[in-house]
Amino acid sequence: MICCCFVGSSVLKAKISAARLRLEIQKDKKGKQILNLARTGLFRLPDAVSELNELKVLDLSFNKLRELSESIGDLVNLSQLFLNGNRLSSLPASIKRLKKLQELDLSNNKLKGIFKDIVDLKHLKRLCVEGNPLKFEDMRSLIELTNKNLSLLMDITGETLLIQLTLRIDVTMLRVSLKE
Repeated sequence: MICCCFVGSSVLKAKISAARLRLEIQKDKKGKQILNLARTGLFRLPDAVSELNELKVLDLSFNKLRELSESIGDLVNLSQLFLNGNRLSSLPASIKRLKKLQELDLSNNKLKGIFKDIVDLKHLKRLCVEGNPLKFEDMRSLIELTNKNLSLLMDITGETLLIQLTLRIDVTMLRVSLKE
């Protein structure tokens, strides 16, 4: 059950009685709805969040999330999603329905093989994946994303950097050979 009331003109308060979690949806100067659930100790995303279909920014950082519900894909108006500092090992396939997503912070999780469902997010401008155990195939997917003018933040040290540079060269060579 969700009970809603307006407080002033900028904050909508919703109380989820089942989870005993108080959601405060804030609005910025442009009226963009923002829900900050960072550092609330969440183990899972409350079901009621998926009903907030006008939400633009969702901050779930620094919680204890091990998985993300498929219902995250119902938030089709999200432009920013912060999932950094959790325990996520995968993303739901429904993440690809977030067509308006511009910023996705997945840093400091346990993600592997995460990029197949976000490659088609055409508006994604910033992706943070540092602090995740990335493999060779993940790197190739990341390069595909960076070729779409995506700002990519990742932990690049030693061998990982050499792999990324090699992949970029291979992708460039492949394009040249196909065009000639």
